[in-house]
Amino acid sequence: MISLEDASLTKKGIVKLSSATDSDSEALAATPKAVHAVMDE
Repeated sequence: MISLEDASLTKKGIVKLSSATDSDSEALAATPKAVHAVMDE
């Protein structure tokens, strides 16, 4: 079984995605949908 760790700024791993446009989380990556929504505001 392959074990993968969470990604960070300095290591590869699993990335958690979010479409939220009002999040302050530094543990989630913005989806293209979220970025597009913010850029259109």
